[in-house]
Amino acid sequence: MALTDRRRRTTIATGAALAAKLEDNHGVAAVFFGDGGTHEGEFHEAMNLASIWKLPLIFVCENNGYAVNTPASYAIPIDDIYKRAACYSMPGMAVDGNDVVAVHDAAAELVERARQGQGPSLLECRTYRWHGHFETKAPTDTRPPEEIAAWKKKCPVAAMERKLLAAGIVTEGSLRK
Repeated sequence: MALTDRRRRTTIATGAALAAKLEDNHGVAAVFFGDGGTHEGEFHEAMNLASIWKLPLIFVCENNGYAVNTPASYAIPIDDIYKRAACYSMPGMAVDGNDVVAVHDAAAELVERARQGQGPSLLECRTYRWHGHFETKAPTDTRPPEEIAAWKKKCPVAAMERKLLAAGIVTEGSLRK
């Protein structure tokens, strides 16, 4: 079954996490979804079951502030999606989704926790989607162009490149190859 149907992703990942737990192979499942997916039934059902069974599962919310073109501030009654984890007795945390190192460190911490048998967690990565929600020739993106331009200045790839150059890990020449 393809994981293209976002409504099935959390339930499929829950099954994968259950398999990892039953096989006792220290495997950890991760599922990625947008902020709009956090107010759908499948998300809550998966969070509940994963918590009850202490499954090794990381729920990763790529919070770009919009469910298609609907601002999260209009559609979601809380500002911090990661706080929904508390309803399911699991830890939740938020990170700057444009900071590669912060995302890596947070994910590593939650994966280790899951491998120790401590169950699932929710990681909210606050980021932005530069392009429309889907590809089309019709102008369907209603977000303000100034907002998009401001977020493009926070490009995670460019920011990581600057960090690597500053630390002397790479050179300009090696990046251009």
